Amino acid sequence: MQWLWHCVTHTLTRRYIFGGDMSLVEDFLSEFCEIEKYLRVLTNSDEHKSFSKMLQESKTKNRVVSRYIGELGTFASLRNLLSHERFSGAHVASPSEQVVERIKELRAKIISQPRLLKLCSVELLTFDKSDTIQKVLLEMRKNDFSQVPILSGGTLFGVLSSNTISRWLGSDAFEGLFCTSEATVEEVMAHQEFSDNYEILPQDQTYGKAVAKFEKATSKGKALDAILITHSGKPEQELLGIVTMADMPKIMSELY
Repeated sequence: MQWLWHCVTHTLTRRYIFGGDMSLVEDFLSEFCEIEKYLRVLTNSDEHKSFSKMLQESKTKNRVVSRYIGELGTFASLRNLLSHERFSGAHVASPSEQVVERIKELRAKIISQPRLLKLCSVELLTFDKSDTIQKVLLEMRKNDFSQVPILSGGTLFGVLSSNTISRWLGSDAFEGLFCTSEATVEEVMAHQEFSDNYEILPQDQTYGKAVAKFEKATSKGKALDAILITHSGKPEQELLGIVTMADMPKIMSELY
């Protein structure tokens, strides 16, 4: 074990630290402490559980932790070095400025993830199930939307997707019944492949939660057409926004 610790400290010394500025040590340890406190709450852990165990338990709870688990483990080793290796009561080394900046970035990504409310700034386009599909198609084309929420007298009815419209077009065209000016949204939605093609999340949920929902649906071979956002995630509440796969590039770029 002594040999292994020597290897770890030697590697860390070469890559991450240099002698000198103690303010960098304080900044690093402060940022690390914030991450550690967050993980302890996230995993409902007592003060005796190790950082490495909390990291493993957090992988499925916070996608950013999972993404950067290797770096976080390295920073834990660096924290141990800075906390325990002293000479005459003083730290023998300090992290580089780049390392301090990096742990600040990770702390912000992990603890201060963007909230779904950020995606609710654009006015939400909704339709009623009694509307003609022609009306909906014109607006979807105009706004370049592939999914829109559908209401029934002000209450959420479902999410209409371009895939469902295609299934309806194929079915009714084959039967010689194709007429967009007469068919209602409700009639078109009868051709949905999956009726549970959406999820509802509260506005204070994170981007990471939305990503996890889409990936979970994909792993089960189901199509998640949209995530609808309400104040506290209840279907009877006013719709505030919608997240679709088209939003994923923006979400991923901000998240990672």
